[in-house]
Amino acid sequence: MTATLALISTHADVDLGSLPAWVSAGGALFTAGGVLVALQSYRSTRRADLEDQANQVRLLRVLWHRSGIEKGKQRWQTEFQNRSDKPLYNIVIHGFRASVEENATSVLMRPISIKYLDDDPRRRHPVKMADTKYRPELATGESWRTVWEADDADTSAPSHHYTAIWYSVLDANGRYWNIADNYEPTKIPRSERPLH
Repeated sequence: MTATLALISTHADVDLGSLPAWVSAGGALFTAGGVLVALQSYRSTRRADLEDQANQVRLLRVLWHRSGIEKGKQRWQTEFQNRSDKPLYNIVIHGFRASVEENATSVLMRPISIKYLDDDPRRRHPVKMADTKYRPELATGESWRTVWEADDADTSAPSHHYTAIWYSVLDANGRYWNIADNYEPTKIPRSERPLH
């Protein structure tokens, strides 16, 4: 490489141009390098900002576990606990899947809430309340539990968005997030946000 450059620079037919042309070419290369560095810096800053924005939603602890058997089918319970220092809003569980029979595949579940008509410790008068997959606000340190049973009426094909649970949350700064199976939160753009 060095020999080639030496040969080109000493050959009589080679015109190396003027000093202003070389300075101009060097300036153009320097500017292009600066633009690339600025673009990389902008991308990493945006990525870091998005990571910081998702921190509150990451502190939402979501668990699910078995909650007894009724009519031979396993019930499940989900629990959402806000461990952040600010409230979370508009928590919507879009879907929950679990196995209701031994060695069976997961099925779509429907939420139920059991209320009791009296304060009897034996709980003799239960009333089932449906549609408890929405929570308007979850304060700091607060928990929200929902009991689930198999949705035998559902005939839809399983969603590929999630394996066990899919929910969305509005953080304290007004940003909506989608979370599937407790993976990393995905920010929902304004154009796709639900109208509440």
